[in-house]
Amino acid sequence: MIAWLFYWMAICIVCALAGARDLSIGTDTGGYGAFLYKQGMLSNSFGSFYSVVKASIWDVAPLFACFSFVIVKLFHSQFALLFAIQFAVIAPVFLAAHRHCGRAFGWIMLLYLLAFYIPGLNTMRQSVAMGFVLLFVVSLMDGRYVLAVVMEIVALLTHSSAAIGLLFAVVWFSFFKKNESGLLVFRSWSQVIMLLSFFVIAIILVCFREIAFLLSGVPGIGRLFLYGTHTGDPLSTTGALFILCLVVGAIFIAVSFTSEKRALGAYLTYLVSLSIPFFLMSVVDVTIARMSEYCLLLFIPLIGLVLSTKPDMKCWTGLILIGGGCAFRFFICFVYLGFNQAIPYTSTLLGIS
Repeated sequence: MIAWLFYWMAICIVCALAGARDLSIGTDTGGYGAFLYKQGMLSNSFGSFYSVVKASIWDVAPLFACFSFVIVKLFHSQFALLFAIQFAVIAPVFLAAHRHCGRAFGWIMLLYLLAFYIPGLNTMRQSVAMGFVLLFVVSLMDGRYVLAVVMEIVALLTHSSAAIGLLFAVVWFSFFKKNESGLLVFRSWSQVIMLLSFFVIAIILVCFREIAFLLSGVPGIGRLFLYGTHTGDPLSTTGALFILCLVVGAIFIAVSFTSEKRALGAYLTYLVSLSIPFFLMSVVDVTIARMSEYCLLLFIPLIGLVLSTKPDMKCWTGLILIGGGCAFRFFICFVYLGFNQAIPYTSTLLGIS
């Protein structure tokens, strides 16, 4: 009980840092973060608030807008809004990690904060949705399908990118089943199909721009493909190294599992590996590339599977790669290589300018 309270107090401290940040910390903080607060203060009803927000900001889902409106009306504070959003980002991850990572739980949260806290100061809507998609996957793994549906609906009503959770569900029900003993096993030929699917994904990536141009004019769904007609950002070498560490680490962990956990390990490793094709979409549009974050976050239940038993050498290799990758992302990608302006109190604390 004392440890539980300590963890929640630690989360509140982290959220307070996010709430007290300057509006220049995180592009979206001074964008829709500030706009939602100002408009919430000016609006007399949620209907008028949401109509203005929808007309001004692209893809503000109704639940996120309602959450922001309620917080602003209750507390009349920019700090309270940013604090509450950060709490909504971290709390679902905390619950998912506590469910599957009873051992070394504090270390798991530390790795999460190293790798995902700073991006969450900018991509606030997606970061909230990511936590609920994580809960969605964990609920699927536990066989709690009603709860899983609720979590996915909440995620979709927070940010449209949470539709990636539907892909995670397709993988779950297409490649795996439970046998008579209730143990998760591979479906027939599913392992071969999982490998072949990466070749299909590669082909789609090569032809993605042509496909996007073809579908961008289709009524209803056309605007979703407009992103594919953009010219995105060059690939980040350091970002690629971080992803490589997590994917290779996940593979080391998965191959070490016994038959009892092999299917679960393969499922989570497959989803983590999907971060690679999404990351490669950076050259088309960074918005699509950001969906790789949903995949990478699934290292949390994977580590939970490892720590539920005594890890062997392969598991330790995987854990070291994942832990080193998270530390690399924070200290090199965020603090040292040009991202220190996103969170200046951290870079000042570390003595790096």
